[in-house]
Formats: sequence, structure tokens, C-alpha cells
Amino acid sequence: MSTEPDYAASLTLASDPATPAATLERLWNAMGAGTGCVSQEGNQVMDAIARNPNLPAKLAPACLGAQAKALAENPALPLLMLECPDIVRQSPVERLLRTLRRPDTPAEVVRMLAQHNRPIVAEVARLHVALEGELSEAEVETELRKELKVLSAGGKAKLQELHAWGLIPEWLAE
Repeated sequence: MSTEPDYAASLTLASDPATPAATLERLWNAMGAGTGCVSQEGNQVMDAIARNPNLPAKLAPACLGAQAKALAENPALPLLMLECPDIVRQSPVERLLRTLRRPDTPAEVVRMLAQHNRPIVAEVARLHVALEGELSEAEVETELRKELKVLSAGGKAKLQELHAWGLIPEWLAE
């Protein structure tokens, strides 16, 4: 007897806006959430759960990882934020930073993260391409030089070391 979940039935349930929050939570856990071993089909089910208007508030912080885009598509997200305004603060900082490394993270999620109480998360979100847009090649050097002016002396020494290893261009290490 197989213990493999029925992904088709799970996806149908997860996609149904009439599915109760408790059922969505059971489905979430059945897909292996938190184990780091979620199959492609399991991720599809978890995306559907994140999009579902009945998403339990306690699952929302977990959705800020791989399901951030689906969470941003949830029509009840504004209501969810009213019910649980600390969704962003309840997520581990590492998960939030991983989410911000993705250029396809939705602007709605990035805006939420820009309000985070941890300065590193707020700063990374503020600089995210979803809010700042992309720089032309001509603007890159100018913007990097502006950012480097605020680095401590130790930070500049680290840049020079990175240049010595051939990892960054000379103009950046100056």
C-alpha cells in the first residue's frame, strides 16, 4: 500500500475556494511542508493552497518562501493582512532573504518585506528589482559607487580582497 498523496485530488481540493481552512492545513502538511523534500506536484498543491482565499493565517508566513508568488495572487491577502498583520515578522529572516533573492518575487510581497523590523530584510527589499527596477549598464557603476561610499573601511578592504581573488572588477574595489 502506497503512502504517496493523491496529488490530483489534493490539487482539486486546494484550488476550491469552498475548501475549509482546516482541510487546507492538513493538505499543506501532507505535501511535506517544512521537510525540504517537496515534490513538484506537492509544490503545485502548495501554490494552490497559498492562492486559496481560505488560507489559514498561520500558514501565510510559510507561504513567503517558495509560494510567495502564489500568496500575492490570493484575492484575500488584504484581509489576511488585517487578520494577521505580523505575517512577515513571523517568518524566519533566512526564508525572507531567500525570497528576496528571486527576481520574480511579486512587488506586493517585496513592499510587505520593506516594512520589516529587521534592517537587513527591509534594506534588501528596498533595493529589490521589483521596486527599484533594473539599472542600465551605464547606471550600474554610478549606483555601486554611491552604495560603496557608505561602507566601513573594513568593507572596502574586503572588496579589495575580492578583487585580488578576481571576483570583482578593479573599479569596484577602489
